[in-house]
Amino acid sequence: MRKFLKIFSLVAVALVCGCGPEPNEIVTGYGDLDITLSVDTTVRAVAGAPALSVVTVPEDKFVIEAENRNTGYRKTWQTIDEFRSGTRKLPVGEYVFRTSAGDVRAEGFDLADAFAGEQIVHIGESSFTLVDMPCRVAGTYVSVDCTERASALFGKLSVRMKSSSGGYVEFVGSEGRAARLMAGRIAGELTVADGAGREVTLRPFEMSARDGEHHQLRLDASTEGASPVLTAVYDDATLDCPWTLKIDESLFSGQAPEASAFGFADGALSLCEHHAPVEPAGFSVSALSGLSHLYLTVVSPVAGDAFSEETDLLAFDATALAEQGIATEGCVVGSTNVRVDLSGLIARFSADGEQAAARRIVVQAADASGRLVPKPLTLSVESRPMVITLGEPKAVALSSGEAVLEVTTSGASPETDLAFEYHDYLSGEWIATPVISVASSGAGNYQVTVAVPEGLDRLSLRAVTMDGHKTSNVVVLHRIVPKFDVACRAENIWSSRADLMVTCADPHGIVPYLTVYVSEQGGDWHPAVTERSPEEGRITIKTLMPTKSYRVRVYAGDEYRVELDFTTEAALALPNAEFEEIRQTISMQNVNCGGKYSNLGSWMPIYNKVNIEASEPEGWASVNAKTCSPYAKVSNSWFQVPTTEVVRRAYSGQYAVRLRNAAWDINGVEPPRDARTDREYYSSKEPVLTHRSAGKLFLGSYAFDAAGKETYQEGIPFTSRPTALSGMYSYVQSLTDFGESGLVEVQVLHEENGKREVIGRGRRLLSPSTSFTRFVVPVVYSVRNKRATHLCVLISSSSYACCNQSEESRLIHTDSYLQPAVSTGAQLTVDHLSLLYE
Repeated sequence: MRKFLKIFSLVAVALVCGCGPEPNEIVTGYGDLDITLSVDTTVRAVAGAPALSVVTVPEDKFVIEAENRNTGYRKTWQTIDEFRSGTRKLPVGEYVFRTSAGDVRAEGFDLADAFAGEQIVHIGESSFTLVDMPCRVAGTYVSVDCTERASALFGKLSVRMKSSSGGYVEFVGSEGRAARLMAGRIAGELTVADGAGREVTLRPFEMSARDGEHHQLRLDASTEGASPVLTAVYDDATLDCPWTLKIDESLFSGQAPEASAFGFADGALSLCEHHAPVEPAGFSVSALSGLSHLYLTVVSPVAGDAFSEETDLLAFDATALAEQGIATEGCVVGSTNVRVDLSGLIARFSADGEQAAARRIVVQAADASGRLVPKPLTLSVESRPMVITLGEPKAVALSSGEAVLEVTTSGASPETDLAFEYHDYLSGEWIATPVISVASSGAGNYQVTVAVPEGLDRLSLRAVTMDGHKTSNVVVLHRIVPKFDVACRAENIWSSRADLMVTCADPHGIVPYLTVYVSEQGGDWHPAVTERSPEEGRITIKTLMPTKSYRVRVYAGDEYRVELDFTTEAALALPNAEFEEIRQTISMQNVNCGGKYSNLGSWMPIYNKVNIEASEPEGWASVNAKTCSPYAKVSNSWFQVPTTEVVRRAYSGQYAVRLRNAAWDINGVEPPRDARTDREYYSSKEPVLTHRSAGKLFLGSYAFDAAGKETYQEGIPFTSRPTALSGMYSYVQSLTDFGESGLVEVQVLHEENGKREVIGRGRRLLSPSTSFTRFVVPVVYSVRNKRATHLCVLISSSSYACCNQSEESRLIHTDSYLQPAVSTGAQLTVDHLSLLYE
């Protein structure tokens, strides 16, 4: 039967019975509201269960609540008279309206019927909203019907039912009443005994039940086979395929698990919220055939408790359970003895606001054969409320990481029961902070030293219970700011950053804690991205733009103390960084390619010939002048090898630069004639090569004369300070040296009175890569108060590269290739260079 009772309409109001602060009408705006409540008394019979009739609750039993989903603002009306007597407005926003009558969490027989409903509604600005609140039967109903045939099979038969978040409801004998349980997963346990009095308890039934349903467990028996069979129907699945249990000797031949409590007085404890018991409190379970399940449920009036849904502890390892406050021994599938200490879990229990909270801890276990503890454990815990008050702390220095709080508590210890938090103004969140020490100064009074973040001018602090359910008053910690000054001179200003130099008696006590805001001239203010060095008295503002004018404010507390103006230096680029501007530097025509040879095809000795040509990028230098020297006494490809050349295998644009290690010799002696006896068309004789060099590409100039003298002029004039060099490369090692790497070096110089000083440098080795790969070489500045005058960049095919030719010849390996008549080694291709100013 389905009937709807229109109980009332009313204008929702902001009454004194509401929870939370009253709304500010000027700020939020309001909307008008009427609510209509409709009650549905239908109970759906599942799988042939008998029909149940539910009588609606009188309208003066309904409680109505409206909660703003965004602000948390809440109004509650305990009676209809309160609901009807208010004004016609609520603050605008999206609300969850809830209504209930009766105790929707109560379970058992002969309970007053309960109803609940929920609706989400948007209250608009200066608009009228009508809310239709459907209210339905709360909870699910379960009954048991046992035929005489089923009863006759046993000396005893009883059933108990348990919802996932509730306790047990037992159906004894011929109990015909329907019990109300909370909706969700419902487990049924069956206890039977044979004529000799041997009992066994099983958990064979499980149903998924919704609010407003009636499930009946219908037990019957069949004696047609060799052994009698007990059958059960209780939902749509078992209606099609009934559950069966074979009744034979094996059903009663085992021993059931046993459970007992420890640390509870007659199964009960009473203690202050967030307190652990003085002695360990919990339970132990034994099972001869080994455990298969260990169920735990905390039946609580307080929302959010752990294990408020029935949990199989054997499904979790000891570490996971310990994180929830449960210490276990032997808590694994197959164990014959388990000990479970609930002390840590009990220590997390809170009171119900200002009222004591009574919880029931329900324990059941099953062994490998499915047998259960005949009588599940039910342990009671009463958690009494506590009071926490903080006194105003004394001011501390900016560099202090501690604060001393005067704490007064009723029934709580700061060491075991409380946590402390500070308020982060940027995120708006409360952040946990550790306790450093606790000193007692009398009954219920403590001096608690907590860790606090350094540097804020003031900090809000509070104490909270371990689960965050209860908080103290909020107190403010003030800071002591020392005297200081800030300067930013021309040498402190870079392309993308600026160094603020702080002078103070104790830079460590001020530099880490100053707040810096930056603005482009005429633009908005925003927090600066900073890097700080108290040792140098430096705060570096980062992520600036080159050649831009900025204004900076330095704050110590709520007001800025220093304001500065500056313009960043330019961000100069590398010359010809993409290598698209090139010049030909080597053009040797008709050069002997190896020594003379003859073979079966030609008895006359001949030379192979090759044209040696190479181009280099404009603005860059190489050592081609020595490795492919026109001063070579014998012109031959063995002795004249370009180590730097522009190639068309580019990452971007047309050109890249290839660097390679090579052997060469300006005094080389051509190998003797090779009188071959085959048809290969090249000399198999190779000469002795005196020198080996790395391919180099660098900024500056290079000269090599006929006497073999080298002259390096490294670096170019450069007035910016980059933070890194970036580029793309590929690298192939020599066949005989797998420990070699490519090399990139950067140096930023300051020259004064003809003397150069390295103020910043970076170095990176490049590992093998067959395809173009990005590299970045950070430039680290050891001198920050001098501006740049010159820049040196070196890129080389060998990590052994240096200005000492004999050292390179000793360390570098090359591989001889007879047909092209060259000896070369590792090869580096580089492209797409750029300086970074980050």
